[in-house]
Amino acid sequence: MRLLSESFTARVNGVFYLLLILVILQLAVALLTYGSALYVDEAVWHYIGRNWFRHGLVPYRGGYDNKTPLIFLIYGISDRLFGVNYWFPRVVGTLVQSVGIWYLYRIALHLGGRRTGILAVSMYGLSVLWQSTNGRFPSMTETYEVTCVIISVDFFLKAKQGKDYFIAGLLAGLGFAFRFTAVGAILPLLLFSLGRGWRYTLYLGAGLMTCLGVLAGAAWLAGIDLGAFWSFTFADNFKPGSILNRDPTRFIELFMKGFFHSELILFYPTLVAWFLIKKRIDLLGAWLLGGCLCIGALGVFAEAHFKDILPPLSLIGALTIGQLLDRYGLSFRKTLAGIWICFFPKSAEPILCIRNMLLPAVVTSHSCRPPYSPLDNDSRKQLGLWIKANTGIHDKVYVANYAPAILVYTERLCPSIYFITTETEKAKKTFYREMTENKPDLVAVPLCADYNTNVSAEQRTFIQDLVSSSDYRADTCLYNHMIYRINKRR
Repeated sequence: MRLLSESFTARVNGVFYLLLILVILQLAVALLTYGSALYVDEAVWHYIGRNWFRHGLVPYRGGYDNKTPLIFLIYGISDRLFGVNYWFPRVVGTLVQSVGIWYLYRIALHLGGRRTGILAVSMYGLSVLWQSTNGRFPSMTETYEVTCVIISVDFFLKAKQGKDYFIAGLLAGLGFAFRFTAVGAILPLLLFSLGRGWRYTLYLGAGLMTCLGVLAGAAWLAGIDLGAFWSFTFADNFKPGSILNRDPTRFIELFMKGFFHSELILFYPTLVAWFLIKKRIDLLGAWLLGGCLCIGALGVFAEAHFKDILPPLSLIGALTIGQLLDRYGLSFRKTLAGIWICFFPKSAEPILCIRNMLLPAVVTSHSCRPPYSPLDNDSRKQLGLWIKANTGIHDKVYVANYAPAILVYTERLCPSIYFITTETEKAKKTFYREMTENKPDLVAVPLCADYNTNVSAEQRTFIQDLVSSSDYRADTCLYNHMIYRINKRR
């Protein structure tokens, strides 16, 4: 009995140390990349979350983005605790992602044993660090969605009573509340629950609807307009001018880049072998197919979107390799070492960041000198801090171009909820009206060439006419941005 206890403890400790290594790697990649400033999407969510917590401007009234309020809540808490910062959301995201890795191990342990669990954890824990899956930013919505889905699948696979299915539904609903693409996993769960009995499907659906109902009620009590929520997070995304890609040529280009010109190809040999062995689509295959369909439906093929398919790919890969090890008597340790060598992220960014931290700081010129190049991450932060220091706390600021990473560091409000480039008819009308009725006290217009690429000619003309009017005067030029101030009102 004592020997069995020691053996079990050793196995648990082995998995614990593996998870600890993966947590350290995640933190290193998350905190030592992209400089010490917020990424574009992080800046958007921090801006909206700060307005919610500081100014009582609930989401979709104090800023626009097509995400659900849960992510704004996380960034609002971050601002409330530590002000404008980049590290807290990434640390929280890393912890949440690590919980997902642990539950993926539980799923693999249930399906194929301890060796399969270690293989799955290694493949998933390393693949979430890839640049092609946006491993630098565990602070994204996909992290929370995927973790909730993984835990839901674990409960589903081990469910024996109605309450287990209900809990699985609750967790699936929470994943859906973070990101609608969780439907790619939810539908397979509902479909395969029918094979166990329709009453279990009802329990699963009840848990799902209970979660969504409670969250909708909480949003309504918080003052969020549910009609605006539906419009901003879903309906507007399918209108002309939205961010979703509908160009067939561009679609194919992004599809090939995302699925084939990336590290994802490392999964494909085991995926092919899995389908040749199974000769049917099981829950894992349906989960993978659902995730792929969601990625294709969006058509953007953003790096973070591919996190949706990493769990089923890792489980399928681990189960396939486990069967091959048993069939051909291959070495588990050598195979595991090969996986770590192949899957280990090949980015040098953390090393370069450490080098930059140790070297003397390079002073960036504040003046504007041609050729005007886009700002690096630190310069965006510095420009935002300069605007903060040179405006009043109640002044409103507009930064042209897609520049929330500048605006968030100003800690000032934008006159319009559309502070990012959005070209739907509703967005354009709202933006022009709000900018006309409530003119910003300061406008920063970029001089770099990508301004012409990122912003439509119509919107650029509007901004130029605004700052050229008698209401404004040119103030200075900093960080390749022309700064205009409004003339004092009498």
